[in-house]
Amino acid sequence: MSLIQKRSQAAKLPSQLRYASIIICMIVICLGSSVIVGWLFDITWLKSIIAHRVTMKVSTALGLIMGGIALLLWHQQQKNQRVIVRVALYLLPSIAIAFSLITLIEYGFNLDLGTSWLALPDSPDAIDAVVRGRMSPPTAWGFLLLNTAILCLVREYYLTAQLLIIGILAIAAASLIGHLYYVRLLYTAGSSTGVAIHTSIGFLLLSGALLATRSERGWMRVLTRKEAGGVMARWLLPLMIIVPPVLGGLIWWLVPDMPQASEIAIALTITLEILILSFLVWWMARKLNQSDRKRQQLYANLLEAETRFRAIVEDQTELICRYRPDSTISFVNEAYCRYFGVKKEQLVDRPFAPLIYDRDRDLVTQKINSMSLTNPTVTITHRVWVNGKVRWNQWNNRLILDKAGAISEYQAVGRDITILKEIEAKLRESEVRFRLAFEDAATGEALVSPDGRFIKVNRSLCEIVGYSEAELLQKTFQEITHPDDLDLDLNYVRQMLAGEIRTYQMEKRYLQASSRWIWILLSVSLVKDIEDKPLYFIAQIQDINQRKQAEAKLNALLQELERSNQELEEFASVVSHDLISPLRKQNLFIESLQEDYGAVLDEEGREYLTKMTGLNLRMKALIVNLLTYARITTQAQPFTPVSLKDVVEDVLYDLEPEISRIQAQIKIGELPTVTGDRSQLQQLFQNLLQNALKFHASDRTPEIKISQSPTDNNFYQINIIDNGIGFEPEQQEKIFTPFHRLYSQSKYAGTGLGLAICDKIVQRHQGKIVACSQPQQGATFIVYLPK
Repeated sequence: MSLIQKRSQAAKLPSQLRYASIIICMIVICLGSSVIVGWLFDITWLKSIIAHRVTMKVSTALGLIMGGIALLLWHQQQKNQRVIVRVALYLLPSIAIAFSLITLIEYGFNLDLGTSWLALPDSPDAIDAVVRGRMSPPTAWGFLLLNTAILCLVREYYLTAQLLIIGILAIAAASLIGHLYYVRLLYTAGSSTGVAIHTSIGFLLLSGALLATRSERGWMRVLTRKEAGGVMARWLLPLMIIVPPVLGGLIWWLVPDMPQASEIAIALTITLEILILSFLVWWMARKLNQSDRKRQQLYANLLEAETRFRAIVEDQTELICRYRPDSTISFVNEAYCRYFGVKKEQLVDRPFAPLIYDRDRDLVTQKINSMSLTNPTVTITHRVWVNGKVRWNQWNNRLILDKAGAISEYQAVGRDITILKEIEAKLRESEVRFRLAFEDAATGEALVSPDGRFIKVNRSLCEIVGYSEAELLQKTFQEITHPDDLDLDLNYVRQMLAGEIRTYQMEKRYLQASSRWIWILLSVSLVKDIEDKPLYFIAQIQDINQRKQAEAKLNALLQELERSNQELEEFASVVSHDLISPLRKQNLFIESLQEDYGAVLDEEGREYLTKMTGLNLRMKALIVNLLTYARITTQAQPFTPVSLKDVVEDVLYDLEPEISRIQAQIKIGELPTVTGDRSQLQQLFQNLLQNALKFHASDRTPEIKISQSPTDNNFYQINIIDNGIGFEPEQQEKIFTPFHRLYSQSKYAGTGLGLAICDKIVQRHQGKIVACSQPQQGATFIVYLPK
């Protein structure tokens, strides 16, 4: 039987005993109830079993019933933790303990505290009528111990509960033996009454039921284990309980006229024998269990060792083969057979030579022949045939000597190293490729030690710095690095050696052999060994001197452009002031001329004044639009999240007079929130909506729709659609050109800069604006803004 099966059975026995405990409790409850029925209906054999013997009192019967119920409640509590069950578990034993103590006080101090009120009437000539239905002192002690044990069981003091049960078993055994041999002293303990036969049986049953509740704990654990001691105890304990009384009964039968003192001695001896022998059996079972556990552990260890050894021998992944001096095989393992794809009977007692690759047979023979007592082992690497394919093997061969010290066999342990050979070939190929790539690379390549010394350099690096390979290998990178760049470079090196970074890249200056500083782009990575120790740096160096010179020129141009923009902004401010100021004064003169001389001017003169006023307004609008166009980039604001719906609503609020005048209908759909310059986006939509309102058709109600269309790219598509007069398709690219007009100034006023401003604003936002139209079919402007 395996150790797992034994443990499974050991776990099963306590469960069976708990089930038996429930059955015993029910039997005890039935026993107590039958006694009460006997008292109610005066059935003598139910009260005392044997006539003219001590009867079981009603209080005793109730005590047995309460004890059985308490144990049943304990079993119920293990399945369902209910408060009322736990309260009853404490209440019932406590009542029984209190009643037992009161009974003992009555006997001890010769008092009447009313415990006889539970008794039913008995005949005056009863053997224990004097106690008036009161339970005997041994019975009271039994209930006191029993209920105290139940409380210890509830509190999970299992060892204490089981020790208390020993006292109950002693009382019950002594009483039962006293009844068997009719020794009153054993079941009365010197009192006027005693322990009834079925009371002793009830105590024995309840004691057994309580011990079976937690038989895997306390001293009961010794008896319930499936080890040798437990098995022995379960066989011997019943015999220890049965054999002494049987032997005593045999002596009693053989010596019928035995004196009373001898009878008492025999009864006491039997009682003590049962207790002492039971203890000895328990103690021996405990020791035997310990020995059996050690034996089982030793057996398990041996079994495990045997299993491991068998696994090593039978399931070894390495190939094991034994062969004789004549090259015939004497033994192979399963791995050997699986590897070569043949059965053992096809290999044993046959030479191994056909398995070896033809060109390697002489090498193998030479190596084997070189083995001797002074050279007992040899490693042979050769090729073999495996299912028609050539594979690489490595075999460790050693001599096996017989008792006389002569060579009896050879043992070879092999493994397939084909993958290693392939890896070696790939490594060699990779090494060749690396060497070629390193030496012929267009960029400078170098291997640098952790202290900065050049280990290996290629031709391109020598050309960059102007040193020969021999000269460069005598230097460190610190020697040719510009002092202003060295601290940053060394800091990167320290971080890489500390494992804080894996690679780094920086721009720095190298000193050429001609003492001229050049700019290079350095990329560095670190190579470590298998123990994570630094081996060398791999450095890639690109000559960026021309790029840095171009960047310097570009920076100079950018500075010049910034200065030019500043001057342009200043010029725009001056121009706006110098152009708008005369226009403002000219408007004042025209107004004064109209007020002072309007009456003397004829109609043609007044018309000239009106035209002059219109030209001034047109000139002012043109200047304002020119400044707006010029300042789109020079006075741009930072980009922030902008709700296009809010922007459009603000623009419509500003254009409300014009919208009301022509009774235009504006429909706004869902518009996104974009990142941009709010003031410029407002200018964009204001110009587009002004165009849509200005170029409306006179024969229909103007309608303008502003909406968003879904796209699959990274741009929002905003559509502004009107039903105005439209334009020719060939004009859709030209309308965004500054000063390009589709219609004459006399028909539609404007500066020709509105759509050019829109195009420039959209370009600044990295977007695009397009237009499409047909004459008299309205126009559609589509604005793409990045998401």
